[in-house]
Amino acid sequence: MSEELTQILLDAQSTDQEKRNHGMEMIKSAKDNNLPVFLVLLAEELKSENKPNESRQLAGIILKNTFVSKEEQKKNELANVWCNFKEDVRTEIKQILVMTLGSPNRIARHTSAQVIGAIGSIEYLKDLWPALFSDLIGFMEQEVQKGTENIQEGVLTCIGYLAEELAMIEELPNVNEILEVISDGMTSENSNDELRLSATTALYNSLEFFESAFGKPQIRDHLMKAMINAAKNQNQKVSQKGLECLVKIAYVDYNSLENFIQEIYEITMKGMTADNDLIALQSVEFWNTVCEEELEIFEFILEEEEDSRVNKKYIQTVSENLVPNLCRLLTFQEEFEDAGWGVAQAATVSLSLISNLIENQIIELTIQFISDNIVHNEWDHKEAAIICLSSILEGTDTDQLQKVIDDALPLLLDYLEDDHEKVRNSSAYAIGRIFEYHFEAVALKKEVLENTVAALLNSLLDVPHVASNAAWALNNLAEANDYTDQNTSPLSAFFMPIVEKLSIATLREDGEKSNLRFQAYEAISATFLKSAQDTLDDMFLAVNPLLERLEETFSMELLSTNDEILQSQIQGSLCGVLQFMAVRLGKEIEKHAERMINCFLEVFKNPEAVVHEEAMMAIDSLINALGTGFLPYLEAVHPYFIGGINSHQQERLCSLSTNAVGDLFKTIERQIPEKCHSEYVDVFLEAIGTEEFEQDLKPDMILVFGDIALSICGEFVPHLERVTEMLEQASTVEITEDDEDSIFYVQNLHRSVLETYSGIIQGLKDDQKEKLFLPYCQNIIEFLVRIHDCEQDFLDDKMLKAAAGLIGDIVSILGNQVKEAFQIQPIQEIVNACTHSEKKLVYEVGRWASSKLL
Repeated sequence: MSEELTQILLDAQSTDQEKRNHGMEMIKSAKDNNLPVFLVLLAEELKSENKPNESRQLAGIILKNTFVSKEEQKKNELANVWCNFKEDVRTEIKQILVMTLGSPNRIARHTSAQVIGAIGSIEYLKDLWPALFSDLIGFMEQEVQKGTENIQEGVLTCIGYLAEELAMIEELPNVNEILEVISDGMTSENSNDELRLSATTALYNSLEFFESAFGKPQIRDHLMKAMINAAKNQNQKVSQKGLECLVKIAYVDYNSLENFIQEIYEITMKGMTADNDLIALQSVEFWNTVCEEELEIFEFILEEEEDSRVNKKYIQTVSENLVPNLCRLLTFQEEFEDAGWGVAQAATVSLSLISNLIENQIIELTIQFISDNIVHNEWDHKEAAIICLSSILEGTDTDQLQKVIDDALPLLLDYLEDDHEKVRNSSAYAIGRIFEYHFEAVALKKEVLENTVAALLNSLLDVPHVASNAAWALNNLAEANDYTDQNTSPLSAFFMPIVEKLSIATLREDGEKSNLRFQAYEAISATFLKSAQDTLDDMFLAVNPLLERLEETFSMELLSTNDEILQSQIQGSLCGVLQFMAVRLGKEIEKHAERMINCFLEVFKNPEAVVHEEAMMAIDSLINALGTGFLPYLEAVHPYFIGGINSHQQERLCSLSTNAVGDLFKTIERQIPEKCHSEYVDVFLEAIGTEEFEQDLKPDMILVFGDIALSICGEFVPHLERVTEMLEQASTVEITEDDEDSIFYVQNLHRSVLETYSGIIQGLKDDQKEKLFLPYCQNIIEFLVRIHDCEQDFLDDKMLKAAAGLIGDIVSILGNQVKEAFQIQPIQEIVNACTHSEKKLVYEVGRWASSKLL
């Protein structure tokens, strides 16, 4: 069978289609007939030194892939298949694989290490191989004594794979033992480059597990020196992996860098000049990670949150020499298609991060590079200068950059017509960044703004990548030009040309490339949303063409998946644009309302959930725009609201439908038919009580009951008992886990209960039925006491305001019937806390509630 299996495995890799098909069929048959026996044979094939590399490697790959899947559910199923094998079968396979770790054949030992990584992690997590790491290390030590040359490298490679597979657990056992083996492999004089690489890779994969060990200075310093020595190694693969370790340690334990930062600085500065792009890339990535850590520490300080890290301001210290090196790396661009993430891209990110850290200081460090290169004859230097300018726009002040922008903008406009596509593309992007962060630098200069808009509109005719960035720049221009409450704006004169040219861009046959069509629609939406009052008449005229375009999508010929995707993208974008038009036009949109509703309901026939979300948001905007004018369309839309609320597998659609129904009751009030509001009450109660619904959706669902009660007033009485029963249950939910998500959820839930109680009593009062609320006051008092007794952080301003608001509502409406019951100390203290809030609205609610308790 051994020779037969070898031939089958070779056939499965044959260039001859017939042989390959036969080999694959035989493998499938063997797996189906007796999987355990077949896996033992595969392990033996992998171990056999007299077999070809091709059959040995494929044997290991089949063995590994039998228990590996990217899908979590499938992965668990495969893990159970392995665990259900008889113990003697699992033991035999593991023994063979462990023995193969010492194979003189590198392919065999590395493949075996991968297989052990797969099945070893399964057994470790199932507690079937608790001594996994001790067994591997013990076996290695025995084989070393026997003189097995490659066993250290094989076991360290295996530990690396295991650490990667076990990334979800917090800490590995035998940390010191594993660290000693890794450290020995990295630093021993007897180690060769292959062993050093395996040891360094193992350290990289397992660094997170050793976080506690870094609290011990001796171990930390020893490992830092080992990583630094690896980064300095003459072997480029070892050096790269050592640098990767330093990048990761900057993230895992920023504090560990302190005693070694100068040496790391020297290594990375040298690395940035290396011929090997991967070494240069990791040298830049180290400083990117340091930047990100220092920005995060700074944010923690601003928010007055605790942080074990101390900001050593390494970037501030090294920026004078680091920034010029990064600028030089910007010229390392590929001329044609983007080659993915590389040195130039990493340097771009680094400059942007540094700009946020050292702010205006970066201008002085980059201005010479920008000035020298932005007029360079070579495209790569020209583009590097443009990218450098783009990178320093965030974090710097407009008044400090005004001259730089004044000098650069005319060149950028010229470069939108440059012969080189990358220069045109970067110029459009840079202009977009100027609008995003320094709109004031160009807004008040009419001629400059006019020239800029004209140049960007012309660029919408360029290749998709450039046109998409031009549309993005116009989007940023609109976003920065928020004049919705003003009669006119600097952009009013360009309103129609911008909308018309962007609309033409959405119709381009190559519009799907570089996200051009989507970006153009986004720019149209922003232009509509932010424009001044003097553009509304022109905006109204644009509704009809957009509706025509949406109606055309319903008859699109769908011959392929790409056609279906295109239809969904266009429908979603058009719904988004029409949504913003309804927001801006308000009641004026009523002339198009029926046609818009018909279009949105037609969109719901598209099976794509994302399109349903856009249609629901557009319908919600119509509700708010039309008010009671939406009532004629309620019967047609009602089933889609119910369907959206019930779509627990589509969380965002459920949330949007919930919000739309809330807005419906706020705007139409008592004119909603009784049958409808009864159905909404039923569907929300059912959803709240169903575990299938994401819990984060439930606070907003609860709030809708307050909207309903305020809207229908006394007609809410038939629902009162069921709804208050649900509110009482929700009020007893406690924080079960000490994490931010759990605390945030319970806060939202309890606040929604408080606000809903307020809505109910106010609604009952409007029909003089407030006495029906009396039986629920005792539960509310107990709820308020529980809130009072919570941790101080739980009682934020929003919670205090909701609680004081409810207290004031109940006491002001029910008066002496409840006042004494609400004058207990915990409730008084909640109200008093409101009166000491720095937020005006919270303070005013507290004062009002306090006056009612007197």
